[in-house]
Amino acid sequence: MSHLSLPALHRLGNAAAWLTERLGREEWHVARVNADLCFPDWSEEARRQLARSALRENARGLVELAAAWQWPVRRVLGLIESVEGAEVVDEALAEGRGLLVIAPHHGAWEVLQMWLAQRVRLNALYRPPRWKELEALLNRGRSRSGAVFWPARPSGIRALFKALKAGEAVGVLPDQSPPGEGVFAPFFGRPAKTMTLFGKLAERTNAPVVIGWA
Repeated sequence: MSHLSLPALHRLGNAAAWLTERLGREEWHVARVNADLCFPDWSEEARRQLARSALRENARGLVELAAAWQWPVRRVLGLIESVEGAEVVDEALAEGRGLLVIAPHHGAWEVLQMWLAQRVRLNALYRPPRWKELEALLNRGRSRSGAVFWPARPSGIRALFKALKAGEAVGVLPDQSPPGEGVFAPFFGRPAKTMTLFGKLAERTNAPVVIGWA
């Protein structure tokens, strides 16, 4: 898949989303239920369109991984058209207390970590995939940027605290939680498992916090 251009990958993602909806797979059901729960006042057609758009963007983001993990880093970074707030990162790092970057699974988060890793030593947690065969591919693709990825285990969390104390950066995807971590908090009026790790990292290290999105 990495031999395809980015527009071709996006077309492939669109087709996968269309097929997922037509086959009524679990991903389509989840998208519909979430749209219904979050926006009960919307018309049924508006909620269906939202679920369809979300499914399509998720599929496009998934197939983009072929480019993010396989293309040369310089080529991936060449996709970035503009950057807003780079000075915020530099100013935060100048404080010498490390840097916490919070970046949900929204947009091209893999490109964001590559960009950050060119400016600062970046550390992050990752959840080992359900398919063990993918773990080596995932780690090899991500580590090309120079970032260091730790498994979402107690040892990995300790490594993040150590990195912040050393003045390095830590990136956290807050819409996931390491095993045994997190609380239920209201999200669109519904209880949702919510990470507490990021708050603990910020509180205990007093590291500056930046929100990132690509």
